[in-house]
Amino acid sequence: MPDLTSPATTRWERFWFATYAPASFVYRQIVMVGIALYIAKTYLLVGVIMAIWSLTSGVFVPIWKVVRGLAASPKYARTRSKTMGRAALAGGGVFLFLLIVPFPAHTNSEGVVWLPESAVVRAATSGFVQRQNLPAGAMVNRDDELAFAEDPELDAEIGRLRGRVDELHVQITIDRATDRVHQKLSEIELAQAEAELARQIDRREGLITRAHSSGRLVMAQPQELVGGFAKQGEVMAFVAPPSSPLVRATVDQEDIDLVRNHRRAVNVLLASDPNHTYSAKVIREVPAAQDELPSRALAADGGGTIATDPRDPARTKPVRPVFQFELQLPPDAPTEALGGRVYVRFEHRWEPIAGQVWRRFRQMLLSRLEA
Repeated sequence: MPDLTSPATTRWERFWFATYAPASFVYRQIVMVGIALYIAKTYLLVGVIMAIWSLTSGVFVPIWKVVRGLAASPKYARTRSKTMGRAALAGGGVFLFLLIVPFPAHTNSEGVVWLPESAVVRAATSGFVQRQNLPAGAMVNRDDELAFAEDPELDAEIGRLRGRVDELHVQITIDRATDRVHQKLSEIELAQAEAELARQIDRREGLITRAHSSGRLVMAQPQELVGGFAKQGEVMAFVAPPSSPLVRATVDQEDIDLVRNHRRAVNVLLASDPNHTYSAKVIREVPAAQDELPSRALAADGGGTIATDPRDPARTKPVRPVFQFELQLPPDAPTEALGGRVYVRFEHRWEPIAGQVWRRFRQMLLSRLEA
């Protein structure tokens, strides 16, 4: 048998020559199975036949050719038993390695630093902010005044309505002595004017922004509030509760059993602090799958990874319902990240590669065929 000389001249070339064949084999199988699954969504029988053909031609036939070559090739006549023993030992070693040796397993998801609605400070009425009573970082109590805005048009409207109410009171007094029919009409108009005046006064009260809970004040935007225009419903600040921050994390349906029953630890990485990982604790699970995301930041068009229904104007309805977990961060987690996106990793028990690959393949198969 002629001597074989390796064409590799450097260590890296030897590495790439050794890894190219198995890597290309895995890549080819992934592509073929992916094509089969795509076809199976429309033509199930054709997809199954294609998957069987792909595995047969890509896995079983090459193995059979190798075994037949070792058993029948004349160039292995003198060392056939030793060569076949080495091949069986190598194949068995790889097989046992994939089936027995455990490797780390985890599930990745995304979430947001979560706050109850009472901790969100919104502008109740549109207006220009004239005064900010408390600075960022200050401790506030429920109903404390945080800022005051002005709306000249609203003040003018309230003045006009007050004048109209006074005018109608005078008109009713006159009508009481002269025209009882017109008096009834004036009383109806007075009730409408008083109701509108009360509504506009309530709107003016909304120019005073108050805290709805106690905690530490965190501004929603880095720029100063004073001098800016706050739209009705716009988030102006947050009141961070004294307890540790919470995270609302989302989990896909195919991963829910693994996350619910086989988690060992939970690690959280804040998008605003990518250099520090925080250990979290699951404190609550939303019992059923939800068709509403906790924040638009998790949607694909908001920077997240979850596809949403294009017919939903708010872009918070996922294409497929997701499960939600409430996590508690440690006390040293920064509260400046309130409302921001986080990356969550649920750590599971270690598991052999074959088991992990089979589970992911089964999940992908079920999700593709159910889509």
